[in-house]
Amino acid sequence: MTRASCRQCLLLVAMGLVLAAPAAQQQLRLAGTWEATGRPDAPTLERRPAPTVVAPCDPDDAQIRLLRFFAHPPARHVLEDRDGALLLTSDDRFFAPTSLHADGREDRFSFAGADISYRTRRPANDVLVIEWRPQTGGTIVETYTLTGSAALLQVDQLIEHRLLSAPVRQRLVYRRAGPPKLDRSAGQTTTPVQEGVATDFRPPIDRPAFQTGTGPNIVIDEAHANFHTATGTYAPFADLFRRDGYNVRGSAVPLQPDRLRSVSVLVIVSPRQAPTGAEIAAVRDWVAAGGALLLVTDHPPFVRAAVNLGAAFGIRLRDEGAWDPNIPSGRLVFRRSEGTLKAHAITRGIDEVMTFSGSSLQIDASGQPLLAFGRDVCSEHGRFDPRPQPLEGQLQGAVLEFGQGRIAVFAEAGMFTAQGNSDGSAMGMNAPAARQNMQFLLNVMHWLTKVQPVS
Repeated sequence: MTRASCRQCLLLVAMGLVLAAPAAQQQLRLAGTWEATGRPDAPTLERRPAPTVVAPCDPDDAQIRLLRFFAHPPARHVLEDRDGALLLTSDDRFFAPTSLHADGREDRFSFAGADISYRTRRPANDVLVIEWRPQTGGTIVETYTLTGSAALLQVDQLIEHRLLSAPVRQRLVYRRAGPPKLDRSAGQTTTPVQEGVATDFRPPIDRPAFQTGTGPNIVIDEAHANFHTATGTYAPFADLFRRDGYNVRGSAVPLQPDRLRSVSVLVIVSPRQAPTGAEIAAVRDWVAAGGALLLVTDHPPFVRAAVNLGAAFGIRLRDEGAWDPNIPSGRLVFRRSEGTLKAHAITRGIDEVMTFSGSSLQIDASGQPLLAFGRDVCSEHGRFDPRPQPLEGQLQGAVLEFGQGRIAVFAEAGMFTAQGNSDGSAMGMNAPAARQNMQFLLNVMHWLTKVQPVS
């Protein structure tokens, strides 16, 4: 046996020992919290062939958006050693941990409307390779390598897809920042940007509709696992109408005829539990007799529970998201000048209204549209849905008269509150670009209670 072949034998034996070692021992050095040493810009992904005009709701464009999402360098990776596998959580990527099995098995998950499969390999100790494969095609290969006496984590990324003019490569370096901080109750290792109430949003109302406490009774439903409540994220909504002279309170009791008699306006926002058939019948009869209903849904999963209630009034709520792929933030603007903000007493004096993603709806011919989608708005089961459908002409806000009563319905909830994200941005009536949302909301309530809207 030659000296060279002896070295090959020793190398094979050494590799066998590494691969045979317990998975937990191999993964231990990779586990930890890794923070980027810099935040380089994501590489440019050139589409081939580049269309002269991107058609609304183009499926190929949705695929490019998913690739760009992968190409955005996360600020932090958290790797946790768990039962022979690694749990990966990356800021700006997946909020829930992703299990990495180094035996080459195929794992799958769905994220923001995209189905993704992936395989994990360990070609050497302190090296981890993940191959992501979106169902629509292409691959994203990421190689994690410990360097610098295990103090640095180097991530090499290769993105290939038939729509790209050339493969895209980038290298990122992360520094070890200590053990991962886990929130066991939430089942995740990082905390995504949270939406909180902007308690300092209290702009003056120049001409309140009523003297304090003398206006109609507004009741905000809290009996159906509602995401928004009078003392929670809809506190700015409640505060606004108290300052406009209305009486506002939350109610966690079922929607029954005797409970509705003293109510002037019933507000139902983002229910997660569907009202019963008896409750729907009670609300329908109450509106027909002169009650006023403000029904507000949002993006899924805050649509389905309200579908039957909406149908009782001829309102068809679509259990899919709505967004403009040209606006990454998900914010939509309805403008009078573009015909998407419709003429009505409610929109008098309003030039534009901003919403924050949400869903869509349709109404019977007896209704009147307020917010209608333009040509670039698409349906989505997530922002990377590979099968988006055009929503042009469908609605995100409308009103209708029903018997002696009135109904206003909107398919987005953030537009009527004031929230602050942990990244410092504002979402809702407090957003600088949504400066007319507050007056629009006041006009909606004035129309429901038959008060002349402020112009």
